[in-house]
Amino acid sequence: MATEFERKRRIKRAVYDNEDDRYLKDKATLMRIKATTPLSEEPLNSEDFDFGEEQSSNVQIIKGIQNVENGYYIIIAVHNDKAKRDSFLEKVVSTGQSNVNFFFDVNTSKYFIYYKKFDYVNGAMKALEKKGSQPYNGKMSVVKIEN
Repeated sequence: MATEFERKRRIKRAVYDNEDDRYLKDKATLMRIKATTPLSEEPLNSEDFDFGEEQSSNVQIIKGIQNVENGYYIIIAVHNDKAKRDSFLEKVVSTGQSNVNFFFDVNTSKYFIYYKKFDYVNGAMKALEKKGSQPYNGKMSVVKIEN
């Protein structure tokens, strides 16, 4: 009985350590992409972007996200593959958008890519309505983080 408890405790500890390691590696990757991606010489179209998983038009609520503040995030893409995430980030940065960022939802193993955060739902919904003409804004949605 005690050995089973100890085994489970060690597994939980390993998962927790891996979560911290993943976060640090993800942030290092984002910094590298922002520092080394040149501006695109050709204008990009929305067809050039892989937006990943389709999001609902309703405000999605996600709880328990580490290293992210509570608020409303304008999500521009959702990927569960690091290579696709990185490719999307590189294309967004190449258009001149340097505020791009992402967070990882451990429950779904998905990366949510965003570039704007709002404290109130009104501001997020107005930004969603305006969208703008940027090619990476093609499939915007709003996610509320509650920790």
